[in-house]
Amino acid sequence: MSGMPPLLRRMLMVLVIALTVLAGFGVRWRSQPGGNGTRFAFAVARTICPTQARFRKGVSVADGAHAIDRAALLRAGDRIFGTSRCTPKP
Repeated sequence: MSGMPPLLRRMLMVLVIALTVLAGFGVRWRSQPGGNGTRFAFAVARTICPTQARFRKGVSVADGAHAIDRAALLRAGDRIFGTSRCTPKP
């Protein structure tokens, strides 16, 4: 880092500090109880993959985010590998 300009070095230090602070906030909100936003997240996940993500009481904000992630990965797997894990069965 000796050849790095001082302004760039300061910017990188601020970036590292900001990412550390944001990561701390992220850990804090993960355990927050879900509300209407979490219901919306589960609705989005059901739109992406109808066979997944049933909303139940007592979920957290992180559960809604994980539901969207799982639904998107299942949909992508269906498209790539030709499976039908997101197609509702009759």
